[in-house]
Amino acid sequence: MGAFNWIILTEKCPSCKKLAQIKCQTHVASSFDGDPTGAFRNREYEIGDIMRWWSKEDARFKEWRVNGKKVNNRPETKDDFECCYAKCSNCDAELYALIRFDENKPVELLDVGLEENWPEEYYK
Repeated sequence: MGAFNWIILTEKCPSCKKLAQIKCQTHVASSFDGDPTGAFRNREYEIGDIMRWWSKEDARFKEWRVNGKKVNNRPETKDDFECCYAKCSNCDAELYALIRFDENKPVELLDVGLEENWPEEYYK
């Protein structure tokens, strides 16, 4: 069982077509380890929030990345992409959310869709 955090979005659900809270499971900056505030897992964030993680001076900081794309990973950059399992708060539809991260900060929602249409170039 892996550690994960949650990215909370307010978006139009592709299933029910209503504005909804969409809860996305991410493995970026997730660990059973932590700091005095607790483990780096099961925390909720929004786009633009800096996720709790090791300081940049700590050798473990570089472990924030998940390399979620099957090809063309860009480990030399501060960007990473993860296609996350997600769920609509209105209709419970099983969704995916494609999110771009700048180090341990979710910075952009790129796409939301039905889980059955998961983009092939991203790991499940």
